[in-house]
Amino acid sequence: MIDAPNPEIAAAVRKYLDSAVGPVMSGISNDARLLDDGVIDSFAVLDLMDFLEHQFEIKFEDKDVTQENFQSVVAITQLIEKYVERTTS
Repeated sequence: MIDAPNPEIAAAVRKYLDSAVGPVMSGISNDARLLDDGVIDSFAVLDLMDFLEHQFEIKFEDKDVTQENFQSVVAITQLIEKYVERTTS
């Protein structure tokens, strides 16, 4: 299993997903392929993006809204880290 790079961001992502998709998240690792495995769908990704933009005070660029960037907790966490670094630099 791949550990999420930033545990605080990963925890926020998982907490949101827990509330959005329910208890199924408890058995899913941070590197599980959420879209491929049907844990979330494109509508859930849009809701997740809205949550993340408000939670972390970021705005996703269109070029970053890809299936790969939202495929796992690890990928989502890495994407958010990139945006947070931009705002703090």
